[in-house]
Amino acid sequence: MGEETRKKVRGWLEEKRPQIVQNILRLARIPSVSVSGAQPGPYGQACRDALDEALKLGAELGFFTQNYDYRVGALWLGEGETAGGSVGIWGHLDVVPPGGNWLHTEPFSPIEKQGYLIGRGVGDNKGPAVAALYAALAMKELGLRPAKPLRIFLGCSEETGMDDVTHYVAHYEAPALSLVADGAFPVGFAEKGIIEVNLLGDAPLSESVLALSGGQASNIVPDLAQIELKANEALAERLKNGLPEGLEAQVGENAVTIRAHGVASHSARPEAGVNAIQKLLRGLFFAGILSDEDESALAFLLKAGIGTGGHGLGIACADEISGALTAVGSLLRLDARRQPILHLNIRYPVTARLEGLLAGIAKACEQGGYKAQLTQANKPNHFPKESPAVAALTKAFNEVAGAQAEPYAMSGGTYARKLPNGLVFGMGLPKGLGHENDPSLFPPGHGGAHAPDEALFIDDLLKGMEIYILALTEWSGEI
Repeated sequence: MGEETRKKVRGWLEEKRPQIVQNILRLARIPSVSVSGAQPGPYGQACRDALDEALKLGAELGFFTQNYDYRVGALWLGEGETAGGSVGIWGHLDVVPPGGNWLHTEPFSPIEKQGYLIGRGVGDNKGPAVAALYAALAMKELGLRPAKPLRIFLGCSEETGMDDVTHYVAHYEAPALSLVADGAFPVGFAEKGIIEVNLLGDAPLSESVLALSGGQASNIVPDLAQIELKANEALAERLKNGLPEGLEAQVGENAVTIRAHGVASHSARPEAGVNAIQKLLRGLFFAGILSDEDESALAFLLKAGIGTGGHGLGIACADEISGALTAVGSLLRLDARRQPILHLNIRYPVTARLEGLLAGIAKACEQGGYKAQLTQANKPNHFPKESPAVAALTKAFNEVAGAQAEPYAMSGGTYARKLPNGLVFGMGLPKGLGHENDPSLFPPGHGGAHAPDEALFIDDLLKGMEIYILALTEWSGEI
């Protein structure tokens, strides 16, 4: 493929840029937080609305569309084509909860500002979903044909366990090869396993604790945690000495609320965040705010959350393929019996044994007066790094981008782990090649996926679309 064709691709993308932007904003206005079991099913009205709108957009662009039980939608341009003989491009329309502390707009009132789109879901993953549609449309309108037909798939429960794709694969035909546009270039060939575990306390907290909470979702490092205590003279006396840095108190007539603010980030990258739950617990223990009874009941949760490597649970491990285990205490609450529950989101290396990790957690809990409850388990994905598809996609990216990037393993979880022959391919550009978020617009903890002010740099998305178009035409025979 010559430079002239590449210029045509870039020209087509620039011409469609305003349309692409408006359609991303169109979908990002829908508050499609997936809620399993919500009515109307299977994930609530907002997810149904998002899929309906995405399929409507596809039809407007000339795509044939299919709704698979409001779990997954499919769009394609050639009449009569089947999924089994295609290359699938996968994205998702559900989003994580909006959270607070947004600076530029409300989460579901997305805007374009200084070259960015800002709003919940613009990057994860509605922007890439719309981009996939336009990449396929560009190929058709420019006369660029991949070796196999393309089919776009859009799911509605990626952030909450991927029941959508599990259902699809169990009941319908999967593509010959699936490319998941929910990561970075060049190729994500391996994904850590993910387990979600509740640590259930055996002892209730005292009546002096009125409420205890923290976090928004399993896959977000919590940026707020708080405890509400009955006001009394002893507590007032302790508060006279002040609180540790990072904690604040709101004193009412009958209650005192103590808050800790953290920095939200994706649970797959906990080092980028500050865990407000751990900050609150450390501060409460340091300041001697709690009774001996309550300190005893919460001591194990403080230990379990030490660092981000699982050391407090005795499960720290790593491998050469995918790196070190991470463990994030992302949700904290009291149950109906006033017993504390800490929810853990754990990402473990592809060679680690799930059974061994669960045994280690159970042992640590037993010693700390807690029980472990497994709520979800997603096994690792490990596609052969030496496969022709990985080599061809990596070559395609490097030649188009002028880079020397290598395939990578990732901590995030995508549809690739649920699909036969699934790989992560873009649409994000790797560090050093993509645009770094402007710190004057996005202070620490802002601008990333799952963070407040989630942002997408439009030029980077167009570059990702160019890479998709050229990879699936110029190198499609090798793929």
